[in-house]
Amino acid sequence: MEASPKKSAENMATKIVAELLEKSIDKNLRTSASSMEINAVDYEQEVCVVCLDGLFGEIEKVNVTLGCGHVFHVECITNWLFRKNECPICKSKALVFDSRN
Repeated sequence: MEASPKKSAENMATKIVAELLEKSIDKNLRTSASSMEINAVDYEQEVCVVCLDGLFGEIEKVNVTLGCGHVFHVECITNWLFRKNECPICKSKALVFDSRN
């Protein structure tokens, strides 16, 4: 049984919004990651609060910093930001969307 035209349109709209959100998250995370250098010795946060794994010493996991200064694994924070546009630690707005782009 095929989905109704209305349901198909809703599914397509949801897919488009998800793709745009993913691109925006990726762009914003790359910008914040490249604009801040992290020194493990000087940094107090030792674990990613999303997955509770260590932030430093795991080469296969890339860390990014949000504008508030909190650090996360890129995969963890990307999944988090799909649900909530806020830092999981301080609740500040994580991504600012520019409606011109």
